[in-house]
Amino acid sequence: MYHKFLISIRIKGDTMNFTFTCVTADNIEIFKQLQVAHNQLDTIETVLECFEEAQECDLWNPLAIACDGEYVGFTMYGEFINPYRVWFDRFFIDERYQNKGYGKAIITVILEEIAKKYTCKEIHLSVYPHNIPAINLYKQVGFTFTGELDTKGEHVMVLTV
Repeated sequence: MYHKFLISIRIKGDTMNFTFTCVTADNIEIFKQLQVAHNQLDTIETVLECFEEAQECDLWNPLAIACDGEYVGFTMYGEFINPYRVWFDRFFIDERYQNKGYGKAIITVILEEIAKKYTCKEIHLSVYPHNIPAINLYKQVGFTFTGELDTKGEHVMVLTV
């Protein structure tokens, strides 16, 4: 599990420093305020729900995302053995920071880190069919639908890395 890593990304001509910090019992209170916009609440779990899930299954890696010191988003991913799959399970930009170009820039970095960490050939995710902005973002970075549904009825997508 990563404790912290830093990367600089250019967004709309500006270089921004992003820090990814592992969400733990010691810092969960800081990150619980991160949330999606009201109309997106039915598309993803809260940071607290994700953290609780990661506590139950230590294969998950929950990370808070900061830009120049301000927390702007959250992600969670993990590797599962039976069947073997690497999951990019959760990703969102906090409602206060949406539509600033962070999503596409950050997702690319996260996917590179996941591919490096697990040396995998594929990364999977699942998405509700009504979450069109997320689907469009995932397609832009190369995900395609597999035709599968996960246990919650979400549509599974895969990225070949």
